[in-house]
Amino acid sequence: MKKTKDIVVNLTNAFNDRNFTAIDILVAKDIKENRPGAGHGVEATKGFLMALQTAFPDFKTTINEIIGEADRVLVFTNTTGTHEGPFLFAPGIPPTGKVLSFQTADLYTIAENGTIVEHQDVIEIMEMLQKMGAIQFVTNSSSSPPSP
Repeated sequence: MKKTKDIVVNLTNAFNDRNFTAIDILVAKDIKENRPGAGHGVEATKGFLMALQTAFPDFKTTINEIIGEADRVLVFTNTTGTHEGPFLFAPGIPPTGKVLSFQTADLYTIAENGTIVEHQDVIEIMEMLQKMGAIQFVTNSSSSPPSP
């Protein structure tokens, strides 16, 4: 089996290069995507890339940490880009023109043939959504705890 970490690095590079052909090679046609609303199959993976490049045409994902064991790879990433289009996690929010970033933790399962067969992620986008104006944080100016 190909080195599992190399496969995930190649997938990250394919996203950065907007290389749909490489995605077809690296990702199983019936990949199980474990993200609400993502759907399944390689078309769901490519759909996420298309949504990302629509919202952030200049986006780049950087791997901060990668750990591989047997058929599983855990990768922590940071994605940065200029908000120039609609973003699937903030529908209705107009482009801000701001350079924004978000972090993810992704867990991939790699099959014996070297394709990615399952993906799950945790996406940290709260700060980015705040900078977009999609959400607001309310701060409590009082130093005492709320009354029951």
